[in-house]
Amino acid sequence: MMGLTSILSFLCSFSLICVSLSEFVVVEVQLGGEVSLLCSNLSNIMSNIFWFKSAKRSNTTRIASMPTAESNATVLEDFKNGRFHMSSNTTHVFLNIKEFNISDSGLYFCGLNTINYNFDATFLQVEVSSSETPAFNLVVGILGSVIFVLVMVIIFLPVKIKSFQKAPSERQHRESLESNVRYYAALTFQPKPETQSISVYKTDSDLCFWS
Repeated sequence: MMGLTSILSFLCSFSLICVSLSEFVVVEVQLGGEVSLLCSNLSNIMSNIFWFKSAKRSNTTRIASMPTAESNATVLEDFKNGRFHMSSNTTHVFLNIKEFNISDSGLYFCGLNTINYNFDATFLQVEVSSSETPAFNLVVGILGSVIFVLVMVIIFLPVKIKSFQKAPSERQHRESLESNVRYYAALTFQPKPETQSISVYKTDSDLCFWS
């Protein structure tokens, strides 16, 4: 509200236009949405009516104008993007804004071009839902990171445990195979014992053995 009050004070200080706070309304518009503004009680001055916009810390900008209630509206250059349309009947003036975006936020009012007058005014701002606030996004980001870490732990922890359990058994099996190979090699390549030939010679007196 302080920001809106400063805008109105700025306008009045330069004698552009004074808007009664009692007639001041705030409207929230969704991004990409559509909004229609109404300026009423203009039956006695239904000529040369303008729609104005004033954003914070900026000058008042003319959006569109109508010379008479029956004439076609003229949209000024900065707003010739197909999203702003001005119309009227015998007592009311309308401003329709399509595809609302952040840059469209600001104070909108209608009236004459030169004299001060109490006009209906509407402050348009972007509607921010709880799912779009920075705090909510921060919480969602933190929870998402925690969930991701937990999922990784759940996936890789059993695999790691199995690898730790499998390693000793594989080492024992490998050692057993190596032991069997060494034992088999020892049996296969063990040299045969040398045999000694014994010759017996018999003489008349005794028996003699040579080896």
